[in-house]
Amino acid sequence: MKNKITINRLKTIISEEISSLVSEDSSKSNKVAKLVTSASKLLTALESFRDSVSDRKAIDAVSPHLDSLMTIMDQMVDHASTYVDDPKVEPKKVILKVSKEKGVM
Repeated sequence: MKNKITINRLKTIISEEISSLVSEDSSKSNKVAKLVTSASKLLTALESFRDSVSDRKAIDAVSPHLDSLMTIMDQMVDHASTYVDDPKVEPKKVILKVSKEKGVM
């Protein structure tokens, strides 16, 4: 006997798939939020360091690196979602065949 699936079971499967996609998107949103928080903290620390150092030699020694790092961190804060990997989604294969019985595929 072939496996048969009812319309209600099909609706349940579709709902489960949509729920899993929503939770995966939420997971990416959480990662983006954590990245923005961490990048903002690092950017604040870099700005604080630059503002608190009064010795010209120290500033000149790190200035080129500090400026480029701060630029990158600014970009990361502004466009954090581009720095977070998308969740890996495995493709699923579903085959539906119409049955002569009412409400069964």
